[in-house]
Formats: sequence, structure tokens, C-alpha cells
Amino acid sequence: GYFSKRFWSLTAGLAMMLQKPALAWRLFRCVGWSRPEWTCLYFLFDGWLKGRQPYDVIHCQFGTLGVIGKLAKRSGRHGGVLTVSFRGYDISREVRKRGPGLYERLFGDVDMCFPNSEFFGKSLLALGCPPEKVRVQHSGIDVAAFPFRGVSRLDPARLKLLSVGRLVEKKGFSTALAAVAALASRYPGLEYTIVGAGPLRERLLH
Repeated sequence: GYFSKRFWSLTAGLAMMLQKPALAWRLFRCVGWSRPEWTCLYFLFDGWLKGRQPYDVIHCQFGTLGVIGKLAKRSGRHGGVLTVSFRGYDISREVRKRGPGLYERLFGDVDMCFPNSEFFGKSLLALGCPPEKVRVQHSGIDVAAFPFRGVSRLDPARLKLLSVGRLVEKKGFSTALAAVAALASRYPGLEYTIVGAGPLRERLLH
């Protein structure tokens, strides 16, 4: 829960201040005292990097992890280019929950942001990310691994549909189910299979 997370964050933060007071002070000032868990996560990250060669690039797979990369860059201990991918919840749900200023400090330190769609790219610009730091990078799919097989004749009595994904609102499973229900009388043999798990499972089942 919230209080448990804050307790362990502050405990780890205190340990960091005792072991590396100068670094802890610099990092807390960098990320803000209202989110001590970020600095504590970096503390663990810093320990993992101890004794390793400096990196040329630090890449964070989600915007929410970009703060840790920012701390690594600001600390001066693991310098290099900082890049961050924005892939979904980090640029939608988290922004709605935490406010439009969530990544304001990150934009000043990141060297390049990689949203996975044009829409998310525009969202980053709307949040204040400099245009020269935004480059859309779509999720790679090896289309050769999925060769197209033409269908010579569609049999309405054996029509099968398949959806695979996380059972959350933005995936549109509720809309798909409504569409299938609307087509049921026209195609009585229509079969629709959903493969996935998530918070909407029970609602979709009923």
C-alpha cells in the first residue's frame, strides 16, 4: 500500500544518506522530496552498477523508469546518452493520475524520447518535450514470420475470430464483444475467442 511503500522508501533513503550523503543530497534535490522512492530505486541501481564499466547509453523502457535514468545521468557516475521509450500506460494513465508535469524534469535531461506511435509522440509534445527530442519508433514486428494465406471461400458457418491481449479498457474487448453479438444472428456459427488476462476478466465473462 501507499504507507508501506513510503516507509520502505524512506528507510532505504536514510541508508543511502548515511552511506553516500553527498550523492543522496544531490539526487533528492534533483528528483524532489515528494517522491523519495525514485531516489531509493536509483540507490539500488547504483549498487548494481558498482564496479561495472561506464555505459555509453542508458535506455529506459518506460517513461516511469526514465527518472532513474535521469538520476544516473545527474549523479555523474554513469554518464552517457539517456534515451526513454514511451509505450502506453506511462504516457496515458500515469499522466492522468499524476498530472501533466510528471515528466517535466525528465525532458531537460533526456537526450531522446521514443514513443511507439504518432499519437503518443504528439502527447509528449503537448506535455512540453522539445520536438528535437521526440522520434517515433514503432514496435518491431517481423512480418516475414506471419505469411499471408489467402482464403478462397469464406464459410459463414465456420467463421472464427481471435483476439490476444491484456484485458484492459483501451484494448477494446468490450467493443469487440458488442460487435460479435450484433453479428450473431447473421452468422450463427461465429466463434470468438479471447486470450489474455487482466482486471476486466470478470466483467468480460459476464
